[in-house]
Amino acid sequence: MRPVLRLNDGFDHTTPHLRDYVKELQNLLNQMGYSLNPDGRFGSQTEIAMREFQEVQGLDPDGIVGPLTWAELLGVRPTLRLYDGYDQTTPYYYDEVMELQDRLKEKGFPIKADGHFGLRTLEAVKKFQKSQKLKPDGIVGSRTWSALLGTPPVEPAPQPTPSGPPETGKPPKPEQPPSDKPPVKPPLQPPATTPAAGIYYKDSPRLAGVPLAPKTPIVVPAAEPERTLIRIFNRLGGLMEELADESGIDVSAILAVWKVESGGREHVPQRAVIRFENHKLFSYWGQYQEDLYDRHFRHGGRRGVGGKAWENHS
Repeated sequence: MRPVLRLNDGFDHTTPHLRDYVKELQNLLNQMGYSLNPDGRFGSQTEIAMREFQEVQGLDPDGIVGPLTWAELLGVRPTLRLYDGYDQTTPYYYDEVMELQDRLKEKGFPIKADGHFGLRTLEAVKKFQKSQKLKPDGIVGSRTWSALLGTPPVEPAPQPTPSGPPETGKPPKPEQPPSDKPPVKPPLQPPATTPAAGIYYKDSPRLAGVPLAPKTPIVVPAAEPERTLIRIFNRLGGLMEELADESGIDVSAILAVWKVESGGREHVPQRAVIRFENHKLFSYWGQYQEDLYDRHFRHGGRRGVGGKAWENHS
């Protein structure tokens, strides 16, 4: 990934190690009709040209060369992942996620085009990738965009070699076709403490602000044998409905599991009413869907998590 560039980058007294990137930027602008001296120094003329380019492309004309500006310069769309497009994560990818969802619908994958890369979009992407004989990793990079758009894949140009001190350690492995996964991204590992945002349902930006109660509560008849279920729904139905939409699981199934596992007890903050045994879920289902399981669950003894299988669940 190319670095963010701004005014005064590339000079000896600021960031000389970015000079090759600034030179690449200047050459790209010159190919589009600008007349810059490609000296690798981000001066006022380069900034003026950059602001003009951004304004023409409908970007924020701030003169700062970030991921969206690089993508426009290189003619490539950004790589999209789960939870892109949300206000709390990457709102600047909202339009790109909308385009992705529209393209998926055109290809026969009916999903809601809301600009939010949620779990339903993730599953649609994986199904589409599988249909195109791409690695179904749910990451929308150049090969997936190419298949969606019906065009040859446009890869970013090779990154120039920085003029600063050489990096140490092993070089990153090259990208293994036909996956869209970035070549230097490490495999997903559960962290030692709190999971990174976007891995677990509890970190979902969409679910974080959802009201617990449903918009339309159910009147509880005095003699209703299922009044416990109704009371649970009236307390937590709003969240359950959103979770159902996010996961594709029916609300009635979520409600039934909550009722059985909680015994109908009301939720008290900081006190669990359900003991969900992740290691059993793994033995019944997760071992056949390891990538999906590791995205949302963890338990002791797996992927670096300490303790016994029945410990350290999250």
